[in-house]
Amino acid sequence: MKQTSTVKRWLRVSVVLNAMLALSLAYVMYLGDFNGKLLANQSQALVELEGLIGHQQKNGWNEPQLVIMKLDEIRLAIFPTDANGTLTGQLRSRSDRNDLGSLYSALYRYPSNELYKLATVTEEDKLQLDKLRDHLSGAGFQLNASIGGDWSSYITGVRQLTKRIHAEEWN
Repeated sequence: MKQTSTVKRWLRVSVVLNAMLALSLAYVMYLGDFNGKLLANQSQALVELEGLIGHQQKNGWNEPQLVIMKLDEIRLAIFPTDANGTLTGQLRSRSDRNDLGSLYSALYRYPSNELYKLATVTEEDKLQLDKLRDHLSGAGFQLNASIGGDWSSYITGVRQLTKRIHAEEWN
């Protein structure tokens, strides 16, 4: 009788531990999928920005607000990455957080929309945005090219982009 009671107790413990293991595994798989989508979205947004600037160059900058809206979208996307990346362990180092913060600051050199007010894009702004396109291409964020699909490649591209922007002289 005692032996049956002990076996039942161990069976219950085993079922509970296996359930906890299954839940933990599902959670890790969810985080991996979430981080992958986050990385893909941000990388894709930088590529789209390069393409939008190229399109505006070809069409005489007839709709510069498309570029400004994409810039605003990218700037806003950096904060969720920092918060979620830190939460999920994606931003493994302070250096990664600093690199994204540096990119965020560098992107504020360019025009930005305000609440209820669209930015005015001057000829000087257009020249600076043309240079930004070159910086994006030089860092690997360009149409028909791919920066690796992993975090390390993305952060390397972010570092290169930020260095290129900061190295540029501004009037």
